[in-house]
Amino acid sequence: MPRNLHVRADRKLVHAARSSLRYLRVDVVAPPSTSHPSLNLALVLDRSGSMSGEKLDLARTGAIRAIRSLGQDDRLSVVLYDERVFVLVPSRPADADGKANAERLLRQVGPGGNTDLCAGWLRGCEQAGQQLDGGRLGRCLLLTDGLANYGITDRSVIVQHAAELRKRGVTTSTLGVGRDFDESLLRQMAETGGGNFYFAEDAAQIADFIAGETGEALRVVAREAALEVELPAGASVTSPNPFPWRLQPGRVVFDLGSLVAEQVLRLVLCVEIPPGQQGRTAIVRCRLRSAEGALAGSMAQETFTYASTRANAAQPRNHDVDREVSLAYAAWARKRAAELGREGKVNAGRAVLRDTAAPIRRLAAHDPELLRLASALEVEAVKLEQMNALDYKRLEYSSYGLLASKGGDSMTLGWGAFLASETIGATLRPAGLEAARAPFYVVAITPDEEGTQLAEEAGRALATNNPGAFGFTVVDSGTRFFDPGPGEVLSLDEERKLASALTASPEGVKIAFVRAGLEGGLASHWYAAEKAAVVSLASGSVKADVPAEAFVAYEMARNGSRSCWPAWDPTAARRCDVPGCWSNLGATRAEIEGNIAAGDLCPACRGLYDAAGVDLEPVLRLVATVRELAQRPAPVPS
Repeated sequence: MPRNLHVRADRKLVHAARSSLRYLRVDVVAPPSTSHPSLNLALVLDRSGSMSGEKLDLARTGAIRAIRSLGQDDRLSVVLYDERVFVLVPSRPADADGKANAERLLRQVGPGGNTDLCAGWLRGCEQAGQQLDGGRLGRCLLLTDGLANYGITDRSVIVQHAAELRKRGVTTSTLGVGRDFDESLLRQMAETGGGNFYFAEDAAQIADFIAGETGEALRVVAREAALEVELPAGASVTSPNPFPWRLQPGRVVFDLGSLVAEQVLRLVLCVEIPPGQQGRTAIVRCRLRSAEGALAGSMAQETFTYASTRANAAQPRNHDVDREVSLAYAAWARKRAAELGREGKVNAGRAVLRDTAAPIRRLAAHDPELLRLASALEVEAVKLEQMNALDYKRLEYSSYGLLASKGGDSMTLGWGAFLASETIGATLRPAGLEAARAPFYVVAITPDEEGTQLAEEAGRALATNNPGAFGFTVVDSGTRFFDPGPGEVLSLDEERKLASALTASPEGVKIAFVRAGLEGGLASHWYAAEKAAVVSLASGSVKADVPAEAFVAYEMARNGSRSCWPAWDPTAARRCDVPGCWSNLGATRAEIEGNIAAGDLCPACRGLYDAAGVDLEPVLRLVATVRELAQRPAPVPS
């Protein structure tokens, strides 16, 4: 099973003479589902006059779909409200009779009057909070198209109720419809209440959101998940992500809510580290925990070294982390600008956008993606005054989705969707588009920072010796969500899921490197339909005198030939028994590394390549490059 927590810093050195700001990208990975959690679902539907017609029809349809998805061990309830509150279906088992009765009653619901949002929601939470025994999950979904204009209307009071109900085991999700609801209230209720916030700009989205929310609740694997950040003495941490946080001695705790099976949740942390003695280290440790212990033992850390001002200025940056940090703070700025604009504080909103764009532009240097992001924020600052209520909703909701790691459909992102997104993002950057023009083109997806360095070194060597013929793109740490790590074996089922996730990237051959071993002890498996290879970097039995980048280069070069000639299978010549031939390499990494130092193509194998229409000249240059890498002295282990 993959590790549940991954942490990466933008830089590794900090100032000895003054405090330093360093940013961490934290990926929380939920485990796969092993059982179905029992759910006590309360659907709270706005039936005020403005919901009449299509909106109410679709709300009924979504509610019925949600109810039908419940199992025998679940419970259901339905609450309606306008200026009055009516419990249409009191909490009861979701058996066949219960679901049929709820469906029959829902079909009879018609529109009413005003909107006592808080009273309706609280009554729904009361129903969802019944019989929360045996680990049952209480979830209340509130749907509205209007404002809290009757009963309790104070936003802070309502949000505080959401926090208290969460402590009692009832989480709140909210669904706003159209252009007239209070998006800040619904978002804050969901964030504080541990649930999800949805915006149905089009009424046709209502049913899908209701059904999707219920489906995710049925796939919860970790309740009340929390990220604990243990800091060095005198350090502090903040985050642009919308998760409630609290201080504990020596640490800050971010409450993440419930995690669904295989969900990936990304946070950005800004850590201020005080000065210290040059050469000493400061460690930031992150741990996960949850109510049932599903995340127990998940820990990752980053170590920072105190150094001189000159060393700090010269140190390399992790550009992938820089991009994630910039995107997160841009989303925060857009959300805040929307709030200020809606309150009539347009100049303050403009200042937030411009103040966020400035450091992104300084950081961008020659990164076109970040330059475009900074320019977009500056343009939005100019246009803020012309925005209407619907524009503000769109701006705030899109920002919420990015900061809460939601997909384009507003649902949580799983391992596969997250990897696909990262792979597409890397291949569509200018450098990726330029590399894709080469006849031999591969996308290397790595498990960790060391794997990324190996792939970049191997790729540069192949590209340098084959200018214009070989191109590559590296997706930093992309396979970390699937890779169980050294000493473990990646199952064939997980291999297939990994290969399938890579089909979203249209360009080139994909090579997914993992630290785990593969079934059967093989070095790699090829998935023809997905145009993807899964390659193990497991090093238990490899030759100590062959550098690891030579093996990585071999896999990149060998599989790269598939991008030029899709019908060509480089393993077709593997039966060759000529010593030192490129094709006489065996199946395991140890066998491969035992031969590539003398690698060449024997006359018989050259004939096979030629008969298949493969241009031998670039292939032979790639073979020679791999041979040169293999003959370099391997680094001596420290």
